[in-house]
Amino acid sequence: MLLSAVAFAACDSESAGGGGSTGSTTASSTASTTASSSSGGEGGESGTTTAATTGSGGEGGCSVLADCDDADACTEDACSDGVCNHFEVDADDDDACTDDACDPSTGEVTNTPIDIEDGDPCTADLCDPRTGEVTHEGDGCNDGDVCTTDACNAGKTCTNTPDLCAATFAGVQPIFVAKCGPCHEGATPTGCAGGTCLASFYEATQLTLSGGACDGQLAYDCILQTIADGSMPRGVTCTGDPALDVGIPGCIQAAERTAIEQWVGAGAPP
Repeated sequence: MLLSAVAFAACDSESAGGGGSTGSTTASSTASTTASSSSGGEGGESGTTTAATTGSGGEGGCSVLADCDDADACTEDACSDGVCNHFEVDADDDDACTDDACDPSTGEVTNTPIDIEDGDPCTADLCDPRTGEVTHEGDGCNDGDVCTTDACNAGKTCTNTPDLCAATFAGVQPIFVAKCGPCHEGATPTGCAGGTCLASFYEATQLTLSGGACDGQLAYDCILQTIADGSMPRGVTCTGDPALDVGIPGCIQAAERTAIEQWVGAGAPP
């Protein structure tokens, strides 16, 4: 700016028609005064910087706030001491798993979740919001039921087979209550119409039977035999084949049959 002041002073002197030397002296004095006034003391370079950014005529300078409009809706414009400043709108949602953006034409802030899908339906795709780390855990088939074994098949489909809870009496008792209750519920292990109150007492499943097709067998060993031949549950017409009995009220369904088989196969534990 010091050079600019000298140039303007020299030009004025020439247009006045002479006194070049005097004009030069005046320009030097004017430039010195400008630098001193702008900086408030020593340091002409600081004064030059201030002068260059002061007033609406200077690049980046301002007299009013409107001088600082950068036509960007994602910045906050300010005019301070003749200097324009542009502060970016904070679009950060403190979530490393989103892409944060601001539309400069409208000022709309968006926080779009990043794409973490690995295309495998048998994995759980996760993103840590603190670090942005993406992981793909192999439990995508977990149905949250501790009474099933969850698996992902080759065709990328899930199966959730009842077994964990079914391997205990607590897992199969609800089936006995629903399908065998009318004959096998009672106040004591043997105090029911069916003789063994296996729908009410675990002890009843461990009794040795006397007479009939299951003579000499433990009660729990007889359960599958009578289901398979269609004689149980009583009071309904069942074939014993889950494929044929599907949807027939009172008949043992495929998942129930599997649960009982697994329990008996494990030795009918309590």
